[in-house]
Amino acid sequence: MRLLFFALLLTASAARAQSDEGAIPYSDDAEQDERNRRELPKSSDASPNIREETEVESLERGESLAAIDDPSIGLSLELIAGVLLLDSSRGATFEPKGMAGLRFTWEWSRTVFSDELLRELFFVDVAWSHAASSEGTNEINATSNYHYFSFAPAFAFPFGTKSPVSVYAQLGVGLSFNPSVVVINTASTPLVGNKFLFQYGGGLRFRPLIVSWNRKSNLNSDFDGAKDGLRLSFRLELTRFRRSYIDDTFVGGSLGVTF
Repeated sequence: MRLLFFALLLTASAARAQSDEGAIPYSDDAEQDERNRRELPKSSDASPNIREETEVESLERGESLAAIDDPSIGLSLELIAGVLLLDSSRGATFEPKGMAGLRFTWEWSRTVFSDELLRELFFVDVAWSHAASSEGTNEINATSNYHYFSFAPAFAFPFGTKSPVSVYAQLGVGLSFNPSVVVINTASTPLVGNKFLFQYGGGLRFRPLIVSWNRKSNLNSDFDGAKDGLRLSFRLELTRFRRSYIDDTFVGGSLGVTF
């Protein structure tokens, strides 16, 4: 049995020695190596046929997403405060009086346009402002109130893409309502004056985003559609009210929110 095992071992070793002829040497022939090397194309062939877009794909590709990226819908409510420089009736340059009011703003271009820049350019103000003036002595004095109602379209230009800061200018029309009371000793006489006015001016408008949230789709509650948002809105402005031949100047600002 042992003799048989050693015989098989010797036979296998001899067969292995005969089959091991060493590693195959590399070819020295450059032409053979060049033929064996895979040649890659310098550039891919152009596609012979380009698939035409469907009407739906074309519309989706050209659709602006500015309304989704910017959550504001452009409705603002602001409190106005500042100084009204009344055109003096006594020959002085002006008479400073405190002024306050309320302003509603609609950025109507967000409703009309889908382009990102055009959505930022136009808005309109509807405002009411009030100032009061009192002068005279204990025996003779007059108290006047100045109410300004105005409708003023405006043009705004932002400082860069998606910037919350813009410079604006506006020109509008309105009504000046001026009730007054003249007191002579103990007798008082009420007076009322109404004048058509022009409003013009400009300033800086700031609208930083405070809160943003996703609007849920009515079809699928798990789908996050467009966004809604709340912005802080405030201005620094110089506005003039021209009533008849008189020019009153307002220097101040406003503070509110934009939805």
